[in-house]
Amino acid sequence: IAAIFLVALGAGYYAGTRNVGSEVSVLICPEDDCVGHTVKEIGGARSSIHVAVRSITSPEVARALMEAHQRGVDVQVVIGQEDHVNPLSQDPVLREAGLRVRYDGNTKGWMNDKFVIIDGRTVITGSPDWTEEAWRYNDENLLVISSEETVKAYEKEFEELWSGIYGK
Repeated sequence: IAAIFLVALGAGYYAGTRNVGSEVSVLICPEDDCVGHTVKEIGGARSSIHVAVRSITSPEVARALMEAHQRGVDVQVVIGQEDHVNPLSQDPVLREAGLRVRYDGNTKGWMNDKFVIIDGRTVITGSPDWTEEAWRYNDENLLVISSEETVKAYEKEFEELWSGIYGK
């Protein structure tokens, strides 16, 4: 996330602005309804959704991912290995719905990524875990980025995670 802020700052954008340009928007949670915005973006996906998050316990987000899958969108999810022991995890629900879900390959620490790539064109990333507590109650931030270079960097990270590669 810090790298994204540096890219944004280097491009002439600055913190404290909600819409910092045509390529980057900043949302502050919970007042900007970050979960609603994320669900809306997932709902607008046409071809692919690549998710890398430590945990998904939000039924609202899980439902949006399942609906996208039912529309024929290719949905791939990488979650942290520790999520399989979380009784609130939406992982079993996503798997039952036919989504492709994998655990990350980081055996020495936590996979703490929090991003989704929509249609290879937009990245949503920020501080919240995909939990009800984070979306509704925590002070969090979310960036929506539509920069080709940034999306490519996140796609590379996602492909490594999906392939089970950690720390390349």
